[in-house]
Amino acid sequence: MIAETFFIGLILGFVYYEVVGITPGGVIAPAYLALYIHEPGQILLTLVVAFLTWGSMRILMPYLLLYGRRRLLLAMLLGFVYGILINRLLGYGSYIPHAIHSIGYLVPGLIATEMVRQKVIPTITSIVIVMSGVYMIGLILS
Repeated sequence: MIAETFFIGLILGFVYYEVVGITPGGVIAPAYLALYIHEPGQILLTLVVAFLTWGSMRILMPYLLLYGRRRLLLAMLLGFVYGILINRLLGYGSYIPHAIHSIGYLVPGLIATEMVRQKVIPTITSIVIVMSGVYMIGLILS
């Protein structure tokens, strides 16, 4: 059902963008988050990493020429680093059972890129809407 969830997420995200004009946090973010909808701690921590990445980018933007691929690459790198640091601090990858961790290492960077490009509230709202739709369609199909 994982492949189907990503397929649904891609289609629903594309339709949402075409109708509303706001991307739901990157191409694969809503599908990834929908897979973890039963683990809100992971979703929350992923959003925390995305907010850290977004804040760092906002601080760095006046000093660096950040646009297009540069901005995306910096967001992916920062999201990756923050994700690893937070996951290590919380014990993910160790022998602690059920440790909370962020979802993926690239998803927070994708979300942060969209938060920089189209503001925070529209991005988070879009993610929640599309993630919920992906989850509900997945329930109906399974």
